[in-house]
Amino acid sequence: MKVKVDKLSKVKKKKKPVFLILYLSFVILFIIALITCCITLRFVLKDYEDSMPKYVMQTVADKISGGDYSDIVNFSAGTLSPFETQQNFENAISQKLSAGEISFGKKAGEYTDTNPVYLLLAGEEQIATVKLKQQPQKSKYGFSLWELENISPVQTETTSYKITAPKGSTVTVNGVTLGQEQITQSDIAVDALVEIPEEILPEKPVLVEYTIDGLLAVPVVSATDSAGNICDITETDETSFKVGFGNNKELEEELGDFIVECAKDYSLYMSNDKGFWNISKNISSDVPLYDNLRQTPTFFYADHASTEFDNLTTSDFCVYSESCVSYDVKFDYVINMYNGTQHDFPTHLTMVMIYDNDYDTWVVGSILTHAVEDTDDNNTNSTTDDDNTDNTTDPTE
Repeated sequence: MKVKVDKLSKVKKKKKPVFLILYLSFVILFIIALITCCITLRFVLKDYEDSMPKYVMQTVADKISGGDYSDIVNFSAGTLSPFETQQNFENAISQKLSAGEISFGKKAGEYTDTNPVYLLLAGEEQIATVKLKQQPQKSKYGFSLWELENISPVQTETTSYKITAPKGSTVTVNGVTLGQEQITQSDIAVDALVEIPEEILPEKPVLVEYTIDGLLAVPVVSATDSAGNICDITETDETSFKVGFGNNKELEEELGDFIVECAKDYSLYMSNDKGFWNISKNISSDVPLYDNLRQTPTFFYADHASTEFDNLTTSDFCVYSESCVSYDVKFDYVINMYNGTQHDFPTHLTMVMIYDNDYDTWVVGSILTHAVEDTDDNNTNSTTDDDNTDNTTDPTE
């Protein structure tokens, strides 16, 4: 009987280690499975979060906030004026973004789970509308993936600019050549040539006006004439440019001093310091100016001690043809009175010169006067009226 008990005890002792091994193995497998599930769940949750539209939108916002505007520029390329530069657009966006911290939110009335649409904000100012679209492929764990479909910047204030240029010249705006589509007015008469008879200048040059809409910044305007000469560009006001006619530096140097003397003679004639016979030798007898000056009495009757020409400048030497040019002359015409007072007349004249084939010399064909702001308290009036081609303006009226 004792032998049987010992055998039974031995069998029990053998079964106990087997149970412990199986139990520990089960526990270890469970722990491994639990860890695997946790790791997998973590990746699944990460995959799910990454697939959420707001995380894609956050990436877009972070990129823009960091100064990378390529997404906005790329999606806006088709809406920008063809004459606008990418740098100007980026500057406009950057200025808007400076309004405050970059954030975004769902766009009310448009956002849905299948059509995510967000508003990109800088502070409280709306910068752009951002639309996402679902990608055709799924994520690793079967979630929908989203990508940028479109960014539409909120309308940025733009300006229209007008450019007046000689017909036949080539005009560029921000490096892009203007064409017939931008012309809004044709065959505009040149003011300086109105008084020149057709017998002297049979084919008078004319101007065209271009209009360029939708620009975010002041454009860079350049031009060349039909011969390829670079034209001067004048900004006449905040939204207008004037393209001059082609220049000829050699001819300007040849005629410059003579034209200035003719301009001074005109002022001296108007103040009774020179007679008509003194100045008529340099004026064409075939133009209206000649008779106008001869028949119109001068106006400055008060005796005065002397005259001066201060702050003399010249500009805009324009070549209209081989026999017709113009030159802008500006100066302060100072008349010193015997009682010690001075009258200062700011003067701006466009001197139109024509070539006299009979005498083989250049002469004055017309004088276009321009209004000049008078800042002298002692000045009784300015010398000129705007666009007065009769050239009979009284410096004292």
